[in-house]
Amino acid sequence: MEEQLEYFKEYKSKIELSIGREKLDDHIEKSIFIINCGANDIFAYFNTNPIRKKEFTIEAYQQFMVQKAVEFLQGLWNLGARRIAVTGTPPVGCLPIVITVHSNHSNLQRGCIERYSVASLGFNMKLQDELKSMQKKFTAYKGQIVYAHIYETLLELIQSPNKFGFKESTIGCCRTGLIEAGPLCTPVTKVCPDVSEYVFWDSVHPTSRAHTTTLFNEIRNVIDVMIKG
Repeated sequence: MEEQLEYFKEYKSKIELSIGREKLDDHIEKSIFIINCGANDIFAYFNTNPIRKKEFTIEAYQQFMVQKAVEFLQGLWNLGARRIAVTGTPPVGCLPIVITVHSNHSNLQRGCIERYSVASLGFNMKLQDELKSMQKKFTAYKGQIVYAHIYETLLELIQSPNKFGFKESTIGCCRTGLIEAGPLCTPVTKVCPDVSEYVFWDSVHPTSRAHTTTLFNEIRNVIDVMIKG
């Protein structure tokens, strides 16, 4: 996350050369920053980072994640951001890759892995508490930091895809849809016949339609409140 702050500093420097410092500061102050964090960390805790699991209980790890998120948000504030929306994590246990890794019959009996989603929810609750504390400090400087509830929205979409016009919510559209993600899905990769029927594009990321159908609406509501506020 420190690297992302460095990228933001570079972006500010480039924009300043074009419009000047005063306009840059005004532009940054009026901008809305949407931050999503935590899903990869929860997946890593259970799978790819055994050192973390030995070092932390899941509750302590959630608090560690919150601490890192707060440090990032404070860094963003120090760089001029005054309107920040934070989405927290989705129900990680319902991501196709997690279901594949932990289901006994990955192709036949596909259901959410509860301990991942419980960890996600626990992190989100701790994060919300911390954001409320930060908001009290930011208010004095006419700043806003708010939480967008994507967990419940995405969980409903995954558990009841037909309600929203989808047909598949446990595998992705790209290739097998079981484990492929990111660079394994390219313009020449085999994909499903109709991506609009799928909640997930690959084994991790929702499709554009899933975003616009439910997730964008949730975030849009938060953005509207920030603009009016």
